Amino acid sequence: MNDLIGILCHQLPERSPRCENEIFPLCFRCAGIYLGLFSSYSCLAVRSRGAPSPFPDVKTGFAIAAIMFPLWADGLANSFRLWATPAWLRAISGAGVGVGLPLLLVPLLPSVRGYASATRLQNGWAGWTLIAPLALSALLVALVVWPIETNTFHLLQILAALGMVCLCVNFALLVARYLGENCIRSRTWGRRLR
Repeated sequence: MNDLIGILCHQLPERSPRCENEIFPLCFRCAGIYLGLFSSYSCLAVRSRGAPSPFPDVKTGFAIAAIMFPLWADGLANSFRLWATPAWLRAISGAGVGVGLPLLLVPLLPSVRGYASATRLQNGWAGWTLIAPLALSALLVALVVWPIETNTFHLLQILAALGMVCLCVNFALLVARYLGENCIRSRTWGRRLR
């Protein structure tokens, strides 16, 4: 399992959460990202109940950008050695990106094609879409930063892996949509030329 969910993580033991003698298979920042992904996909699934998610309006888009910005700023500052971020803050900044990505990617899925903008949930969309996954990811990040017991630690590993799987499936569906649309366009274009 360490190899599976640590594909894109450096997995340095000194930058990874610990519980007793066990080391989490992700660094604090990646743990925050993957747990944020799990939180966001879970909340979107509960919220939508099969209905497509609307693409965020401008106000919600700025809110999503605001929760994703700390990771980029902190990552650059750490790269240039301007400061060294504590572990808990790395996990929180990662969770912001994990929560934000699905909110931008899920509305692009094939099931959303043709979804009328009139069906957008204008009131409360930003609140539910942001607050619920942020609260859930904050709880999960707190449990990974300050673990209670090893069973909880193992459960968090599974949830992080599920977050990564959801993101991979989301990307695969987006690629399939793109390839399918281009194939249809090229066939239509070919018919027009004849």
